[in-house]
Amino acid sequence: MSRSKNPSPGTQLLTVLVSFLVGPIGALYLAVYLAPDGDFAQALSPLLTAATFFFGFFAWLGGAFLSLLTRSGRERVRSDQPPKGTFGFVLCGLMAGGIAGLLTGIGAPRFLGPAAIMFAYCMIYGYLLHRLAQAGYLPFMEDPG
Repeated sequence: MSRSKNPSPGTQLLTVLVSFLVGPIGALYLAVYLAPDGDFAQALSPLLTAATFFFGFFAWLGGAFLSLLTRSGRERVRSDQPPKGTFGFVLCGLMAGGIAGLLTGIGAPRFLGPAAIMFAYCMIYGYLLHRLAQAGYLPFMEDPG
């Protein structure tokens, strides 16, 4: 996803809403399908994907701050690119996927397959958030004034 121009605020808002809703709803349906008797997995899997979304934004903010601190004086920040640190979404997806996969595997009749599927789902969700942020479709938290 190369960034040719800045997406409109409406497009960014729609992307934020859809990406926030699709992750937890997909995780809920996946947990219900993979672990029909795993009430704990069904309750926590959507919360963990929502946590990927929220904590990913905070990791992005922290990554951008660290990038700013370690940047040399000669490097210029391009205004048409989002700040660095979007890889935090992938790391949050990794952590949430590990926990969601473990819970789904425990609640499923067999452990390994459902656990791996839920882990992969959370990792893919974190990676897609990372790519959307890199392309500018997820807005960076800035001071509006």
